[in-house]
Amino acid sequence: MLWLVVVSEEEFAEQWLQRYGWEILPHPAHSPDLAHSDFHLFGPLKRHLGGMAFETEDDLISELRN
Repeated sequence: MLWLVVVSEEEFAEQWLQRYGWEILPHPAHSPDLAHSDFHLFGPLKRHLGGMAFETEDDLISELRN
């Protein structure tokens, strides 16, 4: 006889993590390093840097300062 048990994805994931002994770490809903007022910067920054590649961090910083 075959039994089909339906569980939610969340329940399945929790059972899997428990079975293999993984520790579930809490995390904040948003990054504490960013203020809500900072999010307007990401769209223009992404458009400005799109397609560019930088050899060093200094190259990136130089581009951002221009």
